Amino acid sequence: MINILIADDEAVERKAMEKMITKGVENVTIAGEAENGRKAIELVRTLQPDIVMMDIKMPGIDGIEAVQTIHRDAPDTKFIMVTAYDTFEYARKVMKEGVKEYLLKPSHKQDIIATVKRVVEEIETERQTLHEQQALKEQLDRLKSFAESEWVVSLLLDHVHDTEVNEWQSFLDYDIQAAYAIVCRVIYQEGAWSKQVQADVYQWIKAILEQKFNCLVGPMSGNQIPVLVSIHQEQRMGNITVQSEAIQQVKAFTQTFNSNFPKHKVKAGIGTPVVTPDQFMHSYNEALIALDQVNEHANYLYYHSSLNDKTSGDHLFRREKALLDAVKSGDRAQTSTAFELYFRELTDEAGDDLATIETRLQELWVLMVRLTEDMGSPIHLSLNQPKTSSVGQLKAFVEERLMQTVERFEEWKQHNIRGLIHQAKAYIQTHFTESISLEDVAMEVELSPYYFSKIFKEHEGMTFVEYLTDSRISAAKQLLTEQRLSQKEICYDIGYRDPNYFSRVFKKKTGVSPSEFRSGHRLGHPPNPLSTKK
Repeated sequence: MINILIADDEAVERKAMEKMITKGVENVTIAGEAENGRKAIELVRTLQPDIVMMDIKMPGIDGIEAVQTIHRDAPDTKFIMVTAYDTFEYARKVMKEGVKEYLLKPSHKQDIIATVKRVVEEIETERQTLHEQQALKEQLDRLKSFAESEWVVSLLLDHVHDTEVNEWQSFLDYDIQAAYAIVCRVIYQEGAWSKQVQADVYQWIKAILEQKFNCLVGPMSGNQIPVLVSIHQEQRMGNITVQSEAIQQVKAFTQTFNSNFPKHKVKAGIGTPVVTPDQFMHSYNEALIALDQVNEHANYLYYHSSLNDKTSGDHLFRREKALLDAVKSGDRAQTSTAFELYFRELTDEAGDDLATIETRLQELWVLMVRLTEDMGSPIHLSLNQPKTSSVGQLKAFVEERLMQTVERFEEWKQHNIRGLIHQAKAYIQTHFTESISLEDVAMEVELSPYYFSKIFKEHEGMTFVEYLTDSRISAAKQLLTEQRLSQKEICYDIGYRDPNYFSRVFKKKTGVSPSEFRSGHRLGHPPNPLSTKK
């Protein structure tokens, strides 16, 4: 409602004005009355009206002085000046103080109503603009958060090129060169886990980490969260300083978590600093290895070379990435070739050092488990290999387990993805009247947002947003046909918060506005979209 304060020294004038406005103008209420300028100033401070109808000539503080005082305290207040003096120069003194209209006594009822309506419409337009700006900001904030989390995964798994890094940094206004990785693992108490608990824990962790670090937080996959921490320029020359700060902050983070979530625990592995984006995956691998070595008596571990006898070179990391991509594709032949190349590179670097080869294969398996978790697969074959006496035996065993994983993963995709898509569509149909997001639906079917978005588009031929919009517009058409609800009520019932935006989307999808659609059905002749388009 638009609140109006009437200020006039004549009670009869105030009552007459109130009666005309309340009967002639919709969506307004008279918040109060003032018999002089001083009283008007006091009431504005307590009632905070949107409009003040101010008589210029009043005893004591007149309308001019009252408007000037109110405008200083409440600059958004709109004024309609009312006076019996047809003197423009007198009224012009306050035209710059938020005065929108000027009425002369006596005014016709139609003139008063029309004047108030113009100011009310201006306020409603300003409110709608502000609402749209706030809604757009919220949408952009959600988009940025989603983009940041997916970018983290792309960087840590080395899925982007230098040009893409620059584009992402420009879009997100985030410069990240030297950095190190952290991987957090949440351990839920048995019986205390739920999707809501998972969502609450993730949001808490994301907020705390972003307070403690200059970082990007990736999406939670299973019970793990990847984090990429940017290093300040002055820190890059001293890894000891980086290590000390990282350990101190992660320690404080895990302690705070355990205090806030006593039923659960969080562990963290910390990788070493790297100085270029193409090395982020190295730090991520180190963080995973460190996390895997955290014992039950500790909450975190900083990577050290003793956890891994030798550091592999860039060629091995590229072979590793190719192998993971082959596993993701589900192609047995491609996976077999990629593993052969990877193993050859590994043995070129490690020679016949069986212990080193075993360690690197365990690291590879950690990455592959993470990959299948991201894609929603429950397949987790262990790599607890039997005692082997030669590199050849070890290779045969790992290759066999790898082929079993690819085979089961491909079977899982063929038999389960269709069911997951059906489950996702059912969830959308049930919840499209709410403010649901891609992340909400991905969590429902237990897939990462990135992978869910990909397979949904592949299977349905449209994006998640397009499917959600079609569902809402279909429901809107049915409600418009029934002629029961207003367009504004329909807008809110199908999940939109902005009637103007709903009208634009409806016309874009159907070729006609909601009003044209409803009118056509009321007359028994549904409108032809082609005939309404210019």
